[in-house]
Amino acid sequence: MVWLLVMGGVADVARGVWFDESWPYRRAVNVTWDAEHATGREVAQVTILTAGHHLRDGSDVRVLTYDGRPVAFEVMRVGPGDQVEVAFGLHRQSKDYYVYWGRSQPPPLPADQPKFAPTSGLLMEVRQWNTRRANNFQQIMQSFDASQSVLGKTMIDQPLLSYNPVADQRQSISKITGTILAPIDGSYYFAINADDRAGLWIDGQPVAFASHIAGDARFNGTIDLTRGQHDFTVYLANFGGDCRLNVGWRTPGTAKMQTMERGAFGYIFGGVIGPMEQTGKRLVADFQPQYMGECFFSNEYAHRIRFTAAEVRGGEYEWSFGDGQTARGQQVDHVYLTGGVFPVKITVKTKEAQDTQTTELQVQRDFSNLRRMKEDGVITIAPIVRGYDLSGAPPDQLIRMIELQQQAGDRQAMLAAAMPLARLVKQPTIAKALAALQLAVDDALSAGMTDQAIALLEQVPENSNLQPRAAVILGESLLWWGGDAQKAANVLQPYKKNAAVQRTLGQALILSGHKQEGLSLLQSLPVTVEQAKQAAVSGALARTVEFYIDQKEVDAGETSWQQWMQQFPADFVEGYSLLLRVRLMELRGLLSQAATIAQSFATAVPDSPYAPRLLDTASRLLKSTDPDRSAALHQLLKQRYPEDPLSQ
Repeated sequence: MVWLLVMGGVADVARGVWFDESWPYRRAVNVTWDAEHATGREVAQVTILTAGHHLRDGSDVRVLTYDGRPVAFEVMRVGPGDQVEVAFGLHRQSKDYYVYWGRSQPPPLPADQPKFAPTSGLLMEVRQWNTRRANNFQQIMQSFDASQSVLGKTMIDQPLLSYNPVADQRQSISKITGTILAPIDGSYYFAINADDRAGLWIDGQPVAFASHIAGDARFNGTIDLTRGQHDFTVYLANFGGDCRLNVGWRTPGTAKMQTMERGAFGYIFGGVIGPMEQTGKRLVADFQPQYMGECFFSNEYAHRIRFTAAEVRGGEYEWSFGDGQTARGQQVDHVYLTGGVFPVKITVKTKEAQDTQTTELQVQRDFSNLRRMKEDGVITIAPIVRGYDLSGAPPDQLIRMIELQQQAGDRQAMLAAAMPLARLVKQPTIAKALAALQLAVDDALSAGMTDQAIALLEQVPENSNLQPRAAVILGESLLWWGGDAQKAANVLQPYKKNAAVQRTLGQALILSGHKQEGLSLLQSLPVTVEQAKQAAVSGALARTVEFYIDQKEVDAGETSWQQWMQQFPADFVEGYSLLLRVRLMELRGLLSQAATIAQSFATAVPDSPYAPRLLDTASRLLKSTDPDRSAALHQLLKQRYPEDPLSQ
């Protein structure tokens, strides 16, 4: 992505007359180059934003000098979004040009229109790979010629690629053509490396073919060249993944192999592009996007872009960024949490007039500047995102907000973003929404924000497509973090016929005093371990939980406990698994909740051999925080189990 739109870049130059007012839109282009000492071979390439006023095939684009002389040009590609990339030949003594567009029925180019035939830089045409073989010189050339699906073109300044500069296309076949300047007569050594295949021709002669990826110069060849210009052609096939190419050479009389530099092919210049103009209008809303930084989190990039509106005296500026967010001001920084094409709308108002323009803007990594790109941390972009309007954010953006704020440590912002996501009845991506809510709940619970985590899960409607999984998460949170078995049972009862609910519901029913109903549910669940091995496997799982408790590794202990209960659901009724779960709750500092759960089980299953220990544990947990309740539990232990050593 290369945005060269710079407002005011030609503000010191008076506006030229329109060469033909039937073309309603234009932008000025100021090319920075040595126009006084031109060779006549120089080429410029720029990308302009059209605000959607161009034809989708680019046939309405024209390039002229500042004073209206026609220029040899070619539209390299149109899109994604409302961007048009155009390359054109430069006129001697001329730095200022205009790109025109917007005519609905443009006439053919005039017969005397100069033809664009660049002899500087390299012209790269990219087509859809048609799955034909490309394993040698002939095959790769035939595969390109057979493909009729052109993805686009661009000018590159050297045969060195680490990505596809034309299209985000995993499978493509390209032809790169230009001329190379051989500085002296002699034998030239060329080496080529590519992902996945590439062939090099000089003056139409095959020189080297890269048949697979290699990290060295094993694919090479030599050719005798005379001093001067020679045709240079590379065919490149990319079957998937990154599109990579590197062509190196060793000139006569030198010992060192080096990548072919820009100067060997002539130079391609860029330009400073002015604001969009429209015939008959003094006020035209326009803006410059500038890629400021990228931030990688949760396996995806976020993009920070600075939007600067073309200045209007006395103007007020309103933005809509196409992702549910808005802003005011001439210059604003906005973070796109995902890439894509977004309709960016800008409205400019003055006392006399107003104008609104909408531009489909492609947002992606700035591949051409990756080495110089600033990498933002989550701490940099999180404060910007914190101020977003949550009511207008689509679900995928809410999910990214949750992930971002969780990593930034802003739990209030994380929970705020999770609330509207939880309330949706229909989630477009159930797995991602559940994972985001689970992330928010786990993070809040670990920070002691139990009430907030439970309140979040309570927002999920009963008819949500996240059910019954969301109810299970809520039920487990109520049980093992809130100590409220009755409420957990109430939450899960509407989904009791669902197998995913029954284990947690059975546990909640037992702890809320409905032993038989809960036991029946747990006993109805399948055990996949063959009977002869059940005792050994169950014991091993219990020992694993004990180990993690001794090591105070609570997360691992809880995971192992869940695995145990999943494989042997009815073991819960015995009581030892519950005792271990209470110890895990204690390690988390949930003393009151752990005491409540321990007492609930001892009351519901008084004949469990672990009931006395659970009552004793509950009494101990409350000794410092609630001595009266602690004493009452110890007295209950003595009454129920007078002969147990713990009651003495």
